[in-house]
Amino acid sequence: KITIEEQMDPTGPRVLASESDLRMAVLNLIQNAFHAMSGGGLLTLATERRDGKVHIVISDTGAGIAPQDLSHIFQPFFSRRADGKHGTGLGLSISKANVERDGGEISVHSEFGKGSTFVVSYPDPEPETATANG
Repeated sequence: KITIEEQMDPTGPRVLASESDLRMAVLNLIQNAFHAMSGGGLLTLATERRDGKVHIVISDTGAGIAPQDLSHIFQPFFSRRADGKHGTGLGLSISKANVERDGGEISVHSEFGKGSTFVVSYPDPEPETATANG
């Protein structure tokens, strides 16, 4: 019951990062989005170049994150799965550490009851490509 929409930057941006760490982070965010939309919804995957960075955006129309939980979601062992199951609370903390080790960052915007958007950002190693094609 989940629709997946892709909005990929046509310039095909690349990042300088560990492939396995980046893959783990993105898959973890997608898996979390699926858990947040147990009744169905829209998952949007996007890439974009902006402000000298490459952004990977994972957005869902799921349960969202309660305001009191938002500041804790990247802490190890903190878990509040929307589907009511118990998680380990390690996925986001490990993903954040891996992304930051490669010079990137993860940010989140969420509205409780409306969904969440996570953005994984890395410095753009080829900013002239974005300028030439953008």
